[in-house]
Amino acid sequence: MKKLSASLLFVTLALVVLNIATLRELSRLDRHIAALEKDVSTTKAGRTYRLADAMAVNQRWFDKLGRAGTAQNWELARFYSEQLENNVNEMIAAKVVAEGQDVGALLNSMLVPVLQDLRKTIAPDAGAPTAFAERFTAVVNSCNHCHDATKRSFIKIVAPSGESEWAQDFRAKP
Repeated sequence: MKKLSASLLFVTLALVVLNIATLRELSRLDRHIAALEKDVSTTKAGRTYRLADAMAVNQRWFDKLGRAGTAQNWELARFYSEQLENNVNEMIAAKVVAEGQDVGALLNSMLVPVLQDLRKTIAPDAGAPTAFAERFTAVVNSCNHCHDATKRSFIKIVAPSGESEWAQDFRAKP
């Protein structure tokens, strides 16, 4: 009977130790998963978005759109406008969240309306350089307002020019 009691006590202690180790590992994994989820959002289809990567794509289409509009190449401007809007819509559909910010919702409320207004200036036979420039400035302002809202005001977007190949002002804020 003593051997059975000792064996049961040993097995019980072993199970308690194993349970503690398992709980510690689960806690570590929960922290690891939370850290990964902080910067990544996954679509229903399983596509993973890194916000910086998606924004870099947006910035490239934005730069090309601005340069095409400035050159009054309306066919090319329409193409780049579509590419930018498609990427933005993918981010919205993916419900991209970064550092607690619902980036998809911000894009939908702040950027989509000004992109739609810009698109009207580059519709067939609507290409007017002044209207395009005004709407393009509204897109620039929308980007920067969103960066302010997400505490990323150190990222300042500018209209593409000969000075800035990347449609961004890299100078520090005074």
